Amino acid sequence: MSPIPRPRIALAALPLLSAVLAAPASASAASDIVTPVQQLAVPTTGLATGNGVVSWTTGRFADPAQRPLPLPTSFDLWTATGTGPRLVAEGVPTADWEAGTDAGGAPVLVSGPRLLDVRTGTLRTLRLGVPAARLGAVAIDAGRLYFVVNAAQPTRTTHAVLRVARLDGTSIGRRTLVRRLPRGERGDGLLADGNRIAVDTSSRVVVDGRTGTLRQTRAGTPRGTWRATNRVLVQEGPIPTVRTLGFTPDRGALLSAISDDEHPTTRIERLRLRGTAKPTVTRLQGRYGAGLTYDRASARLLLFARGDGADPGGVLGWSAPRR
Repeated sequence: MSPIPRPRIALAALPLLSAVLAAPASASAASDIVTPVQQLAVPTTGLATGNGVVSWTTGRFADPAQRPLPLPTSFDLWTATGTGPRLVAEGVPTADWEAGTDAGGAPVLVSGPRLLDVRTGTLRTLRLGVPAARLGAVAIDAGRLYFVVNAAQPTRTTHAVLRVARLDGTSIGRRTLVRRLPRGERGDGLLADGNRIAVDTSSRVVVDGRTGTLRQTRAGTPRGTWRATNRVLVQEGPIPTVRTLGFTPDRGALLSAISDDEHPTTRIERLRLRGTAKPTVTRLQGRYGAGLTYDRASARLLLFARGDGADPGGVLGWSAPRR
């Protein structure tokens, strides 16, 4: 799923996530990694897992010696295998992928209408029948392709919709309406795994006479009851980075990561999708932002721990199991 950007946040009127981060910790970020996967010379934020598929991207730069590094010109895409990392594709246009398998069990990655075959590195364009400007997000789960379609001109009364279609290779089956999002909300990000869905949404709201944007995550079974979490009011003040990571092995809880620029730690929240229980909280010693995801198959976090000082590289690896 796409990370929530960093606009501004007000700390009133809603159960927000701004003042709940840990105090500074002395341990290094690398201590969160118990199983290293790859030493990287450049940073990575494009981590994706789903249906046992594990992938990440590394940036390509016109001048990799420049400090600080500029924005990447393109990305190389990697996957984890039983013998170690494997380079799948070079020069792909984006770092933001969602992982899964098609109807035949083949490992694939999707990013908007782009489909990448992990076995061959072939990149194709899917025909979703939706204008690019209205396509909110796309995700894949065991042969089911989910995608959010936003209104052409979103207002407080329009609906975004979630649709699903069978994905067999690059063939898209019949597109079916799964559900409508609440009025006024648009879909900005999407995660699908284990017959569970998490949609990042945003909507315009008025709080204390001031207009702002309410960002939240709605999660649950595709057609069942959804629970709202990760509520952030974008209005004024510093804002934490909030990322939906994935679902637990029993598929009963959602894991999310919260961090900000003022603390060197990352808060991991585990929220049951049913009931009224509050999230349980653990903390990582490092601040990871988008360099973090969760693999339901192994119940571990995949994370990128930056090196010390001005070194843009670091270590990609696994945490201890987190169920």
